[in-house]
Amino acid sequence: MTPEIGTRIYYTGDMANFSDWGTVCEIKTGKFGAQVRLAMDNGPDKWIPPVGIGNVYSGTCNPRFVTEAAYNAWHKERQIW
Repeated sequence: MTPEIGTRIYYTGDMANFSDWGTVCEIKTGKFGAQVRLAMDNGPDKWIPPVGIGNVYSGTCNPRFVTEAAYNAWHKERQIW
């Protein structure tokens, strides 16, 4: 599933990169398949394949990128607000 432009995406980060939010601002298809450009809130843009964006978040770093809806559902389920 390819997200629509304007979709908010949460990046879980890793040991060398902080977690951050981004917005899908461009989608292109080339000889290597589809790519999504995320305009990150606090860092440089990232190009990732849409298959790398998860629709279910478990609170871990797998997958690295999840939709805002998945992130919010995880928090609501655990009542972390």
